[in-house]
Amino acid sequence: MGTNATTFQTVGRVASDIRTQMVEGDRQVTGFIIAVDDDKKNKDGSWTDNTQFYWCDLWGKLGESAAKKLGKGDLIFVTGRLKQSVQTDPKSGQEYRRTKVWADSYRLLAHPKAKVEAAQGEQPA
Repeated sequence: MGTNATTFQTVGRVASDIRTQMVEGDRQVTGFIIAVDDDKKNKDGSWTDNTQFYWCDLWGKLGESAAKKLGKGDLIFVTGRLKQSVQTDPKSGQEYRRTKVWADSYRLLAHPKAKVEAAQGEQPA
């Protein structure tokens, strides 16, 4: 079965706790939010912060691996497909769109400096 899905690639930081859950009885999905900086330099030389947030879903063994290796603040490279879903806010009842990345792969690029220093037994400055 062919697909016309566009491949999405980005580099961002894990911006939430890693959550793993079982869905449809026996399928495991691991999810987290990634923050992707897309800052713009203005004509006057100042910068405008434009951070995009994406919910990232990793299925099966890929998700198991991510749950063991990744944590909040980690810099990662993710490849996957974009999916949009309509959600309803439980408090307000308003509908909104959520863009998700259904990840095909990820690569850990860097841990936050404080996390590396703690693992080495050093105290952050």
